[in-house]
Amino acid sequence: MDKRTMVAVAAILSTLNETGSSPASILYIGLGMDHSFYVKVQVILASAGLVTVSDSHLVEITEKGRALAVQID
Repeated sequence: MDKRTMVAVAAILSTLNETGSSPASILYIGLGMDHSFYVKVQVILASAGLVTVSDSHLVEITEKGRALAVQID
């Protein structure tokens, strides 16, 4: 994982730790509207069990994600 991706993962976890959830579109905008990069980050987060993504594209932090976000913050 490159530095840009690690920073994006940390930023999303930190944000979701404060908000609990977010529409995927807001996170996409926050990552500079680079669709392929956003999908890459989302796949990393979801496959690691740090977030869940609903059919309506709501991204929610999991307990595992919260535990990591606390360490990041």
